[in-house]
Amino acid sequence: MTEHHTHEPDADPEIDYVEMDLDPEAHLLCAALWSRDETTLRFLFTHMREDNFENPFHRPIFTAIGDALAASQPHDPTIIAASYTQAGRDKVPTAVHNALRTVLTLGSSTASVGQCAASVVAASYRSIYFAARAAFPCPRSCRPPSC
Repeated sequence: MTEHHTHEPDADPEIDYVEMDLDPEAHLLCAALWSRDETTLRFLFTHMREDNFENPFHRPIFTAIGDALAASQPHDPTIIAASYTQAGRDKVPTAVHNALRTVLTLGSSTASVGQCAASVVAASYRSIYFAARAAFPCPRSCRPPSC
């Protein structure tokens, strides 16, 4: 299993808060933890990255599921929770344990795992685009007349 050295992040005013029951990241993780469609999950978890998740507490959950799938090991909630307990709170902070418990109770449909993954990746790429646009603003001369 990949080492999890997650730190407790500071409150970031740039991150928009999304209620957990509407958060595609949380629903993806919930659906993945309960899904038994390992072929679909392996495909998704092979093509997604940890940094597709804006919520830093979702990242180690994604990684733990992906590691279990890659090793052809069970990826159910009990196994993931046990791996966190075994790793200890110095490697997996309380906030990640809390996030795991929260996503488990969302009741996401396992059939929605693909749609949730698409939403997570789309949000990630939008975020990257806007960050790049802000970092490299187009000079006035190259903007369309409506800008």
